[in-house]
Amino acid sequence: MWTSAALLAGLVLTAASLPREADRYFQASEDFLRRQLQVMQMFLWQYDAQMYEPFAAILESYDLKDNLAHFKEDPEPARRLLALCEEGSLFPADKVFTLFESQPWVEARLLFDVFLGAADLDTFIKTAVWTRQRVNRGLFYHVFRTALAARPDSRDFYCPAAYETYPQGFLDERVIQRAVDAKIRALQTGDLRRVVVAANCSGRWDAGRDPEGALCYFREDVGLNTLSAEFHRQLPAWLNSSEHGSALPDRKGELFLHFHRQLLARYHLERLGNNLGETPHLREDMSLVGYYPHLRHSTGEQVTPRQPFSKIRDTERLTLSEYKDYVKRIQEAINVGYVIAENGTQVSLHGERGWNILGEMLAFVGDNINYNYYGSIYYKEMYLLGAGNEKRAPSALLHPETALRDPLYYQGLRTFFKEYYYKYLETLPKHTFDDVACSGLTIVNVDVDKLVTYFDNFDIDLFHVTGKGFKLEDNTLEVSARLERLNHQPFSYRVALTSDKDTDVIVKVYLTPKYDIHSRTLPMNKRIFYAFEIDRFPAKVTAGKNIIQRKSQNSTVAVGDPPTFKTMWKKVQDSLAGKDTLVMDKFARPYGFPQRLLLPKGTRAGLPVQLVVAVFPRQEADPTDPAAYHLDSFPLLGAGYDVKFPDRRPMSFPADRLYRSEYDARVPNIFTKEVRIFHKNIDEITAGTR
Repeated sequence: MWTSAALLAGLVLTAASLPREADRYFQASEDFLRRQLQVMQMFLWQYDAQMYEPFAAILESYDLKDNLAHFKEDPEPARRLLALCEEGSLFPADKVFTLFESQPWVEARLLFDVFLGAADLDTFIKTAVWTRQRVNRGLFYHVFRTALAARPDSRDFYCPAAYETYPQGFLDERVIQRAVDAKIRALQTGDLRRVVVAANCSGRWDAGRDPEGALCYFREDVGLNTLSAEFHRQLPAWLNSSEHGSALPDRKGELFLHFHRQLLARYHLERLGNNLGETPHLREDMSLVGYYPHLRHSTGEQVTPRQPFSKIRDTERLTLSEYKDYVKRIQEAINVGYVIAENGTQVSLHGERGWNILGEMLAFVGDNINYNYYGSIYYKEMYLLGAGNEKRAPSALLHPETALRDPLYYQGLRTFFKEYYYKYLETLPKHTFDDVACSGLTIVNVDVDKLVTYFDNFDIDLFHVTGKGFKLEDNTLEVSARLERLNHQPFSYRVALTSDKDTDVIVKVYLTPKYDIHSRTLPMNKRIFYAFEIDRFPAKVTAGKNIIQRKSQNSTVAVGDPPTFKTMWKKVQDSLAGKDTLVMDKFARPYGFPQRLLLPKGTRAGLPVQLVVAVFPRQEADPTDPAAYHLDSFPLLGAGYDVKFPDRRPMSFPADRLYRSEYDARVPNIFTKEVRIFHKNIDEITAGTR
């Protein structure tokens, strides 16, 4: 019930058309390994004018205009790209690429069509090398990563973590400068011993004056920000399903809303552990929280800070009055229960596709039912909040890699949900007992290990900052940034339930807040709204008594740390030399929700929360192919390409609607247990394991 009562054994790599379980793993062939090496070489020194040496031959011999025959049925996108290059009208190479301007969106879609249209992998790689030297570098790498995941012949390749290939977007500029200084000293003195640069989060020192600074360890977590970047690459707002359906996840509008609701719920739990209340929602007249990101763009410009007491104001591209018009139209559509399509027809928001239509209208351009009328309000809101002085470099809010670092992002997100999502919830019929209860399924008890969190150290290799002039194989200079990050001890839970028959079920596990910071019990529907899903998995139960045991490490919501660039580089090189074997796992995703962050920090005395376990009969979208249940982080990143999301119910079910009463939530197939999350020092953790 919701109410109170060893190296790389196998990996890869991106969302993919899922194989059957029997075809899950494959051994990398020599051709695959050589291509994998090329892909990794593309990410070396991303923003340098000169490419990695092996590509020099391609740059000399390959010209796009001489290879139009190597594109599929339609070489027109390649022709248009050539024309833009010749005209010199591409998005300027010396400008910072963001997802909040129309010209980069148009060019991103064009470049994606070029990459997707390449008839084979060889043409794709050569065209990528050719375009890298001609288009805006930030735009190129955004689209290149998206295309690698979307093409059937390249989606199994490993893409290195963005915090390794471009750490300037994830680490304080002072850390980067200290790393560069260490390289200079090493070259001058010949002392090539390993250097570790401390990289504490930027706000913790000022948490006394600015309470939001206490959460910098969460907002600036490199794994969380990598997830944000990965999400926006897998669901690009500039694509539409009618032309690029195979390159987009199923139910992407609904997935957008579910992902961001989970992000807001997780952030709320973190606030509780730091004695902070609900995230404030924004008002037009309020002063904005200040933020100093201490980051630099690839152009060398500083990521624009925001002064305390700033105000939301008109920008050159969007005025407050125009923004309010979009808001009014969307809220009117929610109130009447239908949206007006571009052709003037009325499309209901209350059918099976209601959540998806709403999400696409709020956050997409390509599949927006009427973009000119409703706009893409998520992007418009973030642009208003993040534009600031448009004559300066973009702020952190205007990049998915950095937006989550800014406390204003979460305030904007809460306002977004208050204005649209929650208003939509209020128009839907409330859940009743019969909607959620499952006859014959009863959870008798849930047992869970003690929940303990701590901070540990994590090193980011800065070879992509300091390695120019060295070879990866030599490993002659190693400079790393050391971050302190939140982690938790592995835990297990056991669900005791009875069933009146043999059946296949889906199990969902949540953490929900029980109290506010004043120790008052939260209303039921607020607890449900802030329910953070920590696992979702299929199981088989038999008639009679059953025990389902589950480890936190097996969560389908979260993933562990990805392999490092150097680790993967060595693995590929050794496999090519016959000294090792690379085995790939088509179900693995390296950049989902971080496993370490499944639990909020908690407190020394133990943060009281509710562990909620819900069990339902499976309702599979494709009963013949349940493999999507096993794809890493599928509840947040979707089921991959050409694959239906495995559950036909709404993604947030049973938290997808308000409940009529407390009684209606007291169903036998949902069990709530109050637990506490304890925070300890790492010394206490290690002492306990001796």
